[in-house]
Amino acid sequence: MNGELLFLDGQTGSAANMDKLRRARAHLRKGENRKAQTLALEVLESAPLDADALSVFAVSTYNLRDVPMATAVFEEALLLDPANTGAHYYYGFLLERLGKRQEAAEHFQKCVELQPDFPEAYIHLGDIAGARRDVQGAHDAYGAALARLPECDENCFQRGYLFSRLERHEEAMESFRRAIALHIHEAASHSGVGCVLSSLGRDGEALEHFQRAAVLEPGDPNFHYNSGLSSLRLKKYQDSVDCFVRALELDTILWNPVMDNMPRLVSQAPPELVRYLLDKLEKICPLRSEPPFFRAMLMVREGADPETVLPCVEESLKRDPGMVQALHLKGNLLRDAGRYVDALGCFDAMLSQSKDASLAHYGRATVLALLGRDDDALKALEEVSHRDRNLLNQAREDAAFRNLLTNPVFCGLVQPRKISIKAVTVSCK
Repeated sequence: MNGELLFLDGQTGSAANMDKLRRARAHLRKGENRKAQTLALEVLESAPLDADALSVFAVSTYNLRDVPMATAVFEEALLLDPANTGAHYYYGFLLERLGKRQEAAEHFQKCVELQPDFPEAYIHLGDIAGARRDVQGAHDAYGAALARLPECDENCFQRGYLFSRLERHEEAMESFRRAIALHIHEAASHSGVGCVLSSLGRDGEALEHFQRAAVLEPGDPNFHYNSGLSSLRLKKYQDSVDCFVRALELDTILWNPVMDNMPRLVSQAPPELVRYLLDKLEKICPLRSEPPFFRAMLMVREGADPETVLPCVEESLKRDPGMVQALHLKGNLLRDAGRYVDALGCFDAMLSQSKDASLAHYGRATVLALLGRDDDALKALEEVSHRDRNLLNQAREDAAFRNLLTNPVFCGLVQPRKISIKAVTVSCK
């Protein structure tokens, strides 16, 4: 629920080592990762096979952004002690952050097998199920977590998070506000209130809470991202861009969520602001394929001719030859430039990745129709009809198919336009 790992309390080894690990965990809770790492190393000098010490060391190492080292240490800890619940939990957290959801879920599942009353593990299982669009699985996991989380002051933040996930908005707000009043995860609780308000369409109020969270913990990228998202919904484009840039400067793990919002910025924000953002993105992640792709999209928005736009798309595909969105845009640009054979090559490349790519089938249909290959165009449209009826129905308005408008097969595939006739009352005097 936040960007850093904390730690579960545990007991291990000699009294001296137990005291060092207790102090190390206290440092972790304060965000003092270097001190926690040093204490864990002191324990490992005298007890190199201490799985708990290895786990504390791995947690602090992860928080210090050394992911490869943290991964190796977690794996070693679990080899030494396969039943170490804490190691499974934090290794699962790390894997989830790296996008390895299936592996993460296996470790969280192992947690609840070893310790059935482990609400935090259920919370992450719910998050993973939600990311997979498994609504029922997420609901069940969050419900299981809530049942194992007693109602008390120290749990009010986590209960608020669960209530929000279960869309029990009033209870979520009450729990988060209680946490704020008690200064328990205060920044995250402000963000929690903001998320609930945003889900209710109250982004103006939500933004105030996201901004408050960012002031309390300016190093957490999630609060800046949330501020940017609400600002975007409020059409505060400059604020949105500034927040997204700040979030990515803190942690590029938010790259994909920011990219999800780029189409809206490209289509709605002032072009100069979009160019400023794209320049920033190139500096933050120089080799990513998205910046040149969205630069091309912006040029299309501004009415640039296809040949002028194509170099940006080519750069995007140079960085990621399989980027489907770039292949689709390139195909459309080549078609509009009259380079029909090359356009077909782009759409075929899309289909080589997935035979169900309805946009590729539609793109092929437009090119084939423009080439006068009516039967082949109709076969491609039939493929679209099996996959995306809404896309297919655009064909009637597409200039590429003007010569097919009276074709019986085309008319059978594409729904006719609905014409509404209003009754007119005529008054006779």
